[in-house]
Amino acid sequence: MQVDVYVCRVDADTVDVDHWAADLSETERHRARRFRFDRDRRFFVAAHWVRRQLLARHAGTRMPALQVDAAPGRKPAPLALPGGGWLHHSLSHAGSWIALALSRAVPVGVDIEPVRELGDPGELDALVRTTFGAAEEQVWHRVERARRHEAFFVGWTRKEAWVKATGAGLVGIAGTDRGAEVSFDLDDPQPLRTAQPAALQTIRWSGQVLISAAALQRDVQFRWHTATPADLAPHPVP
Repeated sequence: MQVDVYVCRVDADTVDVDHWAADLSETERHRARRFRFDRDRRFFVAAHWVRRQLLARHAGTRMPALQVDAAPGRKPAPLALPGGGWLHHSLSHAGSWIALALSRAVPVGVDIEPVRELGDPGELDALVRTTFGAAEEQVWHRVERARRHEAFFVGWTRKEAWVKATGAGLVGIAGTDRGAEVSFDLDDPQPLRTAQPAALQTIRWSGQVLISAAALQRDVQFRWHTATPADLAPHPVP
């Protein structure tokens, strides 16, 4: 069982926003127009254009024909493949980074986040309390303070990837664990604990960027690729 995860970095200032937006759906263009800041609008267009390029390549169809719209906070439906079967997909973007997970076999979820300062220790504790379940919060308080910013994003990306794979919605409801517990330790051999068949992998990308990918199947091989707007032909990262 294979899940392909593509990672792309885009300079929003170089995006030909009118040209790229022409390849998006009307729903995507409408969402792009609602952004207050031009840079955010450009990056939204770039992320959704990259997704369409990669989906079209995997599905063997033309980009404008792809039906990938979903309501905010809802999981997009898998694509029906021309030869039969389905292409499951999940998109995440943050800062200048885009990640896309694809699978022909199982539902998937992905989340990407640059590690950054999020305030004082009390604010970070409050974020954990409103994002993770009670058992996870207990583990969090055992994390060394010097490691807490990275540990938070390890747990955050894992939780987001998991809920995206299940379609359960967005992280942020206090006191719920979504039926799973994630680890805050990047090197934990068991990053996800759940009764549901699942696999999850987290990697550090380009220094301080963390990416987690999840799949609703235990025996999964995650393959990581780079992609660029100039040349979206994927190639494995050593």
